[in-house]
Amino acid sequence: MIIYFILLILFCILCCIYIYPLILLTPMKDYDESLVDHLSTISELSHKNRAYIFPRNGFLLGVIRHNGFLPNEKIDVDLACLEKHIPIILNSDWGDYNIISEKKWSNSWDTDFTDGKHPKTGKQYEYHKLKIKHKYSNFQQDVMIFYDLDLDNYFYPLFTIKNMNSENEFKLNTEIYKTNSMGIVYKNKILPLIQLYNNKEYLGKVGAIYKKNKFIDFYPEKFYNKKIYVPIGSRDILYIDYGYDVFRTIINKDGKRKNIYFSFEHL
Repeated sequence: MIIYFILLILFCILCCIYIYPLILLTPMKDYDESLVDHLSTISELSHKNRAYIFPRNGFLLGVIRHNGFLPNEKIDVDLACLEKHIPIILNSDWGDYNIISEKKWSNSWDTDFTDGKHPKTGKQYEYHKLKIKHKYSNFQQDVMIFYDLDLDNYFYPLFTIKNMNSENEFKLNTEIYKTNSMGIVYKNKILPLIQLYNNKEYLGKVGAIYKKNKFIDFYPEKFYNKKIYVPIGSRDILYIDYGYDVFRTIINKDGKRKNIYFSFEHL
């Protein structure tokens, strides 16, 4: 009887060590296959054109950590491109897709965080975002932009909507993620986000800062039964976005964390 009890305990521990992480790392199963086809095709075309449209934020996390969409959130196709690639994108062949640029800054964004102006020069961005549309279906997606900050860095503004997600994003980025790369770019200084309301001149200058060498090349990553191209420095990019435990912990929108891998400290 004691032997059976010991074997049961060992079986439970093995399940925690090997099976539990597999369950948490399984990508979302209820998804639209045509959406995956569109995204994979666009990625292949961007590779052909050498002007990449790539996953960002939660979409990038899903591709890298789960090889699919995040299992704990609704599908949110976060796409981006580099500012320097926009002229190439707009003048390339995209097959069954059309890509247009939107230069008008949306009034819906919380201007406390981003006001449509370069944080160092104060000049209006030339492009707000791109929009990609399929010619023969209802598929369309926005493509946001990583802007040139200086010779070594890209800047991605913190896009939020007041009274919708601004407050939560402020909390996540100042109290929970504790990343030094989400902050205020003011002249030649980078300030913690928590200082945002200390000086009115800081308003509108909030974003994440990424080293350009993380985007120097792109490689194909598994995405369900397809492939999608991601930046060569994707893991470091995700450390900036979500913290250094991003591959050990699932973080929900409310900031609650769930460990992926079993530790004997849990016993």
